[in-house]
Amino acid sequence: MPTVSPSSAQAQRLRDLIRDVKFAMFTTRSVDGTLSSRPMTTLQTEFDGTLWFIASADSLKALDIEERPKVNLGYASPREGHYVAVSGTARVLHDAAKARQLWQPEFDAWFPNGPDDASVAVLQVEIASADYWETPAGSAERVYANERQSDRDALGEQTHLEFGANAQEQSKPRGTC
Repeated sequence: MPTVSPSSAQAQRLRDLIRDVKFAMFTTRSVDGTLSSRPMTTLQTEFDGTLWFIASADSLKALDIEERPKVNLGYASPREGHYVAVSGTARVLHDAAKARQLWQPEFDAWFPNGPDDASVAVLQVEIASADYWETPAGSAERVYANERQSDRDALGEQTHLEFGANAQEQSKPRGTC
């Protein structure tokens, strides 16, 4: 299987699929092993296989990442028929310059002192793998509502990408959602 680089066509398609989804469900594993998910805004940068978020340095998600850095991100845009799952390794960075680069005005509600506030953390997620499904708009809802076998082919195609040293790229047959 060919290596997936962040500049490959399928990696760029991954970027395009998540670009317009305002919130990702960001899942971490707590010290006791419990999975915790919360909506977070993915911050736009030039796509290079890394995703960026802003959080409070003393938040539970930051503490979870410090202890167990493997995370999962879920993106869904049912209206467009796009579904994405990303797995990766997260890091909590105390980088005011990066925070300033990523800063959005709505963050002032949580951090009134702005991006230079010591409580601001930048979450960096290096993508290890991703799966995405592209379906004709509305077809997934129609299939699950009707539960008809013949409609399952309308679910579209799943694509699996792996980033890094053991990277693989493969498309799985239609209907394997």
